[in-house]
Amino acid sequence: MPFNIDLHTHSFFSGDGISSPEDLIAAARAKGLNGIAITDHNTCDAVNYLLEKGLMRLDGLPVNDFLVLPGVEVTTADGHLLCIGAELPYLKGKPARE
Repeated sequence: MPFNIDLHTHSFFSGDGISSPEDLIAAARAKGLNGIAITDHNTCDAVNYLLEKGLMRLDGLPVNDFLVLPGVEVTTADGHLLCIGAELPYLKGKPARE
């Protein structure tokens, strides 16, 4: 079964997002997507927020038939690096190869 997932989203926890994590989920559902990855800049606050609300799981299973993947867009010395499903130490400003 194919999945349609937006792998690059930003919530208001990110410096450039304006939507709540719940609004991101609702908008993706309205577009017919099966899931999203929350990839805020240099923070996992939206992931922690959704975990506390019971709107996502870390075991890769959907909640209410909708998959939310944890992620982060890390600012490196070489640019932005999108990391999905990884728990990383704080790497802001380091070279991407690290």
